Amino acid sequence: MAVRQPSRGQGPKFGRIDMADLTMSAYAPDTSAAAVILSDHGSLEYVQDYYAAFVFKRHVRIKILKKAGYEWANVDIPYVKAGGAGEQVTDIKASTYNLVNGQITEDNIKDKEIYDGRHSAFVYLKKLAMPNVRVGSVIEYSYTIDSRYIHNLKEWSFQSSIPIVWSEYRVKMPERYAFKMVKQGNQPLYTPEDLGLKHNFRKEGNRWIAKDVPALHLESYITTLSDYVTKVEFELYKVSYSKNNQKVLSGDWDEFAGILAEDENFGEHLKPVGRFGTQVAKIKAKDTNPLQQVEGIYSFVQDSMKWNGYHSLRLDKTLPEILKKRSGDVADINMLLIAMLREAGFNANPVLVSTRSHGKPYKKSPLFTKFDYVVAQVQVDGAELLLDATEPQLLPGMLPVRCLNGEGYLVKGAESKWIPLSTGAAFSNYYIRNLTVDNSGKVTGTGEELLDGYSALSARQAIKEEGAEKYAATYSGAGSFRLAEAIISNADSLHKPLSVAYKIAADNAGSANTIYLNPMMGSGVSKNPFQNPVRMYPVDFAAPIKETVVCNVKLPVGWQVEEVPQNISLTLPNHSATYTYMVQQVGNMLMIISKLNVNETLFAPEEYPQLRELYHQAVAKHAEQVVLKKEALN
Repeated sequence: MAVRQPSRGQGPKFGRIDMADLTMSAYAPDTSAAAVILSDHGSLEYVQDYYAAFVFKRHVRIKILKKAGYEWANVDIPYVKAGGAGEQVTDIKASTYNLVNGQITEDNIKDKEIYDGRHSAFVYLKKLAMPNVRVGSVIEYSYTIDSRYIHNLKEWSFQSSIPIVWSEYRVKMPERYAFKMVKQGNQPLYTPEDLGLKHNFRKEGNRWIAKDVPALHLESYITTLSDYVTKVEFELYKVSYSKNNQKVLSGDWDEFAGILAEDENFGEHLKPVGRFGTQVAKIKAKDTNPLQQVEGIYSFVQDSMKWNGYHSLRLDKTLPEILKKRSGDVADINMLLIAMLREAGFNANPVLVSTRSHGKPYKKSPLFTKFDYVVAQVQVDGAELLLDATEPQLLPGMLPVRCLNGEGYLVKGAESKWIPLSTGAAFSNYYIRNLTVDNSGKVTGTGEELLDGYSALSARQAIKEEGAEKYAATYSGAGSFRLAEAIISNADSLHKPLSVAYKIAADNAGSANTIYLNPMMGSGVSKNPFQNPVRMYPVDFAAPIKETVVCNVKLPVGWQVEEVPQNISLTLPNHSATYTYMVQQVGNMLMIISKLNVNETLFAPEEYPQLRELYHQAVAKHAEQVVLKKEALN
């Protein structure tokens, strides 16, 4: 497909659709694409009026090539709204174009197809449901955002999960505002001059162009595609009021921490004024052990508050009002926890986090918008404990998986600093089976799965949502094995591993003289999550993985082991991951042990082939069988 290069970068005229775009049935550079972005033009310009500091405009055209591309007809326009201030979305235009009997038809969006949504505590959405979308449609939409947030200039992504033919961003700001531009990603960006286009810098400002950009596909064990797409970000670092009057705005983390401490929507709420004296006194009276007191306050907040699902950093209500309401966003709950811990005499402080879906931490300079979450850190018994009270099943000292994203920024006055967010907890699964094989080849026995750390957290959350009976019913079997009478223990005992015990039965999968037995029974790693031979970005497991399967098999009299899987032991450099498979026979008892340990949570692209091969061999081992043969009669 030939790229149509605009002469001045203002983008195509809204409503002027090329017949070639409508007749296109596939995108030649990537025929697997379900949709392709034909053009994406954005502009950012400073204005001087009573409302806005700058105006952001966007105009997008997308070709729908397959039914899987229909999701691109549901458009989200994010904007910030905090208190009485915020951003305004205006001038929404949207149309769907189809080819009917050789003629181009246009369906304009109706008011009822534009509705409001919410992404987080202060980020709202205008949602567009594009009309009459079918395979072959071209959808087009444009909008304007008026914003007061001069410190938070809109970033621009030149890459997406579908191909982009042409993406262009124009930024025009007065000389008195000095910005740093940070580029991410490996796709080239062009200036108009690079492409032979006319460009009037004084009139149009800076322009960056990307063309024929391939899709970046989501893979397993990744944070967010936003961490890897080609994009540009902007940071206001200096304002020049006159030649001799300049103010530097970024780069000082100490100043950033001081501003947060006095912020009326952040640090001011944490200054102890005896607001929770009664509740804190009751909790402390139950136990004199400091750690137990911390856990008591933590449990009180967990039990008293219900998380509404929104991420946030700042408060728009007082903490007593939040406690009275008994529900709130992340900042409401965890700032309440910090305040109560402080009133109890503990050194507790907020930690700013950029969650996995928000993007990797930005440590170059302090930007509040680079964080979207806050947790608590408390010092107790000489240790530093991270706490998040949004999840009822979460142990003190653990953070939700969504927060496991490298480092967070501890806001602690002169001691403010970046700290690791790892908590030592792992995805831990331990399976043990005790099986007996009779002379007919029938297998009976018992099994138990012990889940700890993040595996236990996930299971407990499922039990709470589905109920214990429905969760137990998922233990029904694998292959020829049947599981029954599953019993769940320690669902509410968070300091103990969650246990699921069950009975096992299976008929002989062989013949009268041969028994085939897969001791793994579908447990553990049964499918390689790394299918692609090459990977362009890191593997991020979030937390370590510990997976052990132990199978004890009592052999019948008159039968012998004909074939067993070979023992293997694999270790990646620096013991970042290990896998062992061992078979041992003592008398009529056969023991099979499989152990997978992923000790490091982050693997660079160049380490990927070895990690993929380790998983490949583990999956292959789990598919192998034990073969028993009936001894011949003399």
